[in-house]
This record gives sequence, C-alpha cells and structure tokens, in this order.
Amino acid sequence: MRTPYVDPVEEDLTGQAGWMYTDLMLALMVVFLATISFVPQFMGSGSSAITDPKDPNYSYSKVFEESMNTLYESFSLSHIQSDISRFKSSHGLPQDADIVYAQYVGGYGSGSENPSAAIARALAFSEKLDAADHEMVANAATTLSSSNVLQPNQVIVRFTFATTSKLGNP
Repeated sequence: MRTPYVDPVEEDLTGQAGWMYTDLMLALMVVFLATISFVPQFMGSGSSAITDPKDPNYSYSKVFEESMNTLYESFSLSHIQSDISRFKSSHGLPQDADIVYAQYVGGYGSGSENPSAAIARALAFSEKLDAADHEMVANAATTLSSSNVLQPNQVIVRFTFATTSKLGNP
C-alpha cells in the first residue's frame, strides 16, 4: 500500500514580521533619543573675552537664563537701548553681553485680521531695529510670532543675552 502524501510543515513567518517592524521602530527611537540627548551647549573657558564673531574660536561662555521681555507700541531706538541697559544692570549682566536670541511677537485683532498681519508687523519692527543699530542684533537668532492677545499696534520683544569668550589657545 502506498503511503499517503503529507505536506511538509513550513514555518509561518507572518508572526515574525510584526516583531521585525517593532524592532525597527525601537532602533529608530534609540537613534532619535541619542541625537536629541547631545544638544550642543554654549561653552567656553571664559578666560579671555573677544569681540570678533568671525574668529573660529568665538563662542558664548554663559547664556543668561532670564530674558528681557518688553512691550512696545512704537519704535524708538533710544527707548530700546535704555531698556536693554536697564535690564542688564538690574539683573547683574555685564554691559558687553550680546543679544543671542531675539523674538518679536506682533499683535493682531482676531476679528479683523489674521496672524500673518501680526508677523508682518513683527518683521517690520525687527527690520527697523536692524537698520537703526545693526550691531545690536548682529549675532542674534531671530524668530517671529503672532498673538491675538496683543493690540494690533503692539509688539513684544524678547532678548536673551550671553557673554562671549575665546575657546582654545590664543
């Protein structure tokens, strides 16, 4: 008598495919977390301050955590300069501290305008400041925002300060 044909039992890999994608997602998450864990910091020895940002060893030795937040209804360079000077002296910052971050938040009327009008006003304020005193914000990273809490003629300016130092051997 003939023996009946028996299909060989093959491995079913469909269950393993789900684990492969899980392992892939875990690996991608580890890579992502590793890249955001090592965010470069402003660093330096603080031993010798320099004023040439084009120098390759130029860096910031100390970024001050408290920022200057001021509301303006019109542009006045002298008013802005006096506000900065007053902020530096009241918070114990050196007068030669640079502005490393500048945020401009423009206001808009939520019923009559859209946020892009506020951003245009914030940009105009930023451009006026840059044209009036380019050195003041030359080293600053700038962002523009909008807020319907502010009036259309108002702009909030947020400055973050840092001191400079020379890294490496002179």
